[in-house]
Amino acid sequence: MATVLRCTSCDLVIADDLPAAGKSAPCPRCGKPLSAKPPDPLVGRTIGGCRLIKRIGMGAMAVVYEAEQLSSKQPVAVKMLTGEASKDDENGSRFAREAELCMGIKHPNVVAVESHGCENKIHFMIMELVDGATMEAVIDKQGAIPWRQVAHLILQVAQALDHIGKLGIIHRDVKPGNILLTSGGVAKLLDLGFAKRLADGDSDRMRAHQGELTMQGVSMGSPAYMPPEQVLDAKNADATADVYSLGATFFHAVAGQTPFNGKTAYEIMEKVLRHPPPQANKIVPGIPKAISQLIEWSMQKEPILRPSSAADFIRELEVAMFAPDDSKRIRKLRSSQRGTTMTWVVISGVAVVVVVLIAAVWFFKK
Repeated sequence: MATVLRCTSCDLVIADDLPAAGKSAPCPRCGKPLSAKPPDPLVGRTIGGCRLIKRIGMGAMAVVYEAEQLSSKQPVAVKMLTGEASKDDENGSRFAREAELCMGIKHPNVVAVESHGCENKIHFMIMELVDGATMEAVIDKQGAIPWRQVAHLILQVAQALDHIGKLGIIHRDVKPGNILLTSGGVAKLLDLGFAKRLADGDSDRMRAHQGELTMQGVSMGSPAYMPPEQVLDAKNADATADVYSLGATFFHAVAGQTPFNGKTAYEIMEKVLRHPPPQANKIVPGIPKAISQLIEWSMQKEPILRPSSAADFIRELEVAMFAPDDSKRIRKLRSSQRGTTMTWVVISGVAVVVVVLIAAVWFFKK
């Protein structure tokens, strides 16, 4: 009988028909030691009317299983809060809120959620099972992805963001690890755990003071893909925050590395706040100018200096894909954008002066 072995470094799981040899053999992926992996006690259990078959993903807060829906015999994915995460009622409320948001979204580039509930104090949601790996896993395995392939995938994610934006929702955690790629080349956005509906305001429990670098950037997103305003305080994020994160994701996929690196989350956040956005074509010379410029534009520090919405990003990406060597269009758009911003600054300044003068005249007339 085969022994299930797990790599102690990269968590690769394999079945070995020769247990004795397998335990001493190196991992075929990373070369680190293998060890016997105990059987998963949840496999075979039923939750939400679904029988769990195997674990296919795990994060700090939740675990995902491939499962079979007993009533329909259809394959599904079941996402559950971990036992530790379930101890905090706030996590359960946020998980249920995520499920409700997802159930209201019907789009081919968003992973569908069918239902959710809580059984035996375990919060779960029944999701569409996607046959494929995350964009992050693909990058980890093969490095940088050809820019045109990435552009088609990012375009699909942008269309998903445009759709949820029209529903008044911002994602706030767009990154390669939250994009599933099907075997047919379809990108699907998942995990709305940090999403918020703009009309509802911000119900996040954790707050950060403006200008102060705190754990907000760690608890409310992924630092390497977050815009400066979200690093400082997640409630400041709007639709342009998702545009920034999409640009950072685009950069990671075409360059094979995150736009800002560091040994700690704080070091990364400091770079997000203070360092200029990197130029992708300086890392990978084969990336066309228009694509590199669009990424850089999307990652501007000031929200007002980015594409204003996912719809604007889509339009410019389609143009850049058609004319990838056009180095003038985006430069002109950005110049016009800066000019408009300066005009409003001047108008605002003049308005303040006028108000002050009127107040002074009124005061001296008295």
